[in-house]
Amino acid sequence: AAAAGDAGGKGKGAGERGKDGANGSGSGTSTGNPAPPPEMPNGFKHYAADVYNTSSERDNTPGHFDLWFQRFTASGVHVPFDDCDKTGKHAPGKKVMFLRSKIAVKRFLENLGLEA
Repeated sequence: AAAAGDAGGKGKGAGERGKDGANGSGSGTSTGNPAPPPEMPNGFKHYAADVYNTSSERDNTPGHFDLWFQRFTASGVHVPFDDCDKTGKHAPGKKVMFLRSKIAVKRFLENLGLEA
């Protein structure tokens, strides 16, 4: 199996740039907020906003990778995806600790008025 964070060339992997070019490097946003840390515990790499991702290759199907997306505060505390279901769709009062697809993350961020 590949190391966590290794996307093996399938789709956008851990640590790669999102549509907005964010990858955890740079001087921050236009509002003066500092750039998010590029990496969190367990090899999670910055994806977009406060969302980080990691991946691992499946043992039984080489070349296929599973993705995990989690939210972290700037100090590294894991926080839930608030008001959404496991597919990232708006679900008031519901919380999930991780999402498993880029589409789910995009939905979640769009509900916040952000772009993935």
